[in-house]
Amino acid sequence: MKNLGVIKTITPAGSIIAILNDPTNIPGPKTPVYTENGVRLGLTVRVFGPVKHPYVAIKPASREALIPSILGGRVFFEDKKEDTGSGPRIIKRGGKHPSKHAPKHDARHSRKKGGGYGKKRKNN
Repeated sequence: MKNLGVIKTITPAGSIIAILNDPTNIPGPKTPVYTENGVRLGLTVRVFGPVKHPYVAIKPASREALIPSILGGRVFFEDKKEDTGSGPRIIKRGGKHPSKHAPKHDARHSRKKGGGYGKKRKNN
């Protein structure tokens, strides 16, 4: 697990805001976040703020996680790159191209081939 940062505040809406220690080590969305004791705190929601010192919003796993004693505590996340597993399998499914199944264009509501409405006038 990698060090994510330090918890700065708990918002009135119930999100936990932490400041990142390393701006080059940013977790992806919905990444599990853990406390120093290894207890799951919640999931990352978004990263925001200045590029040099970004913040991360964490959606808590439960209301019990929103205790004031977590303020100032370090939080950690699992880096997906460290995982030695084979990773998710991508399965491509066959099928027809979606444009072949598009509804036919209704000719009654289209312009005529000449680009104008009605009959063309002859120039004399």
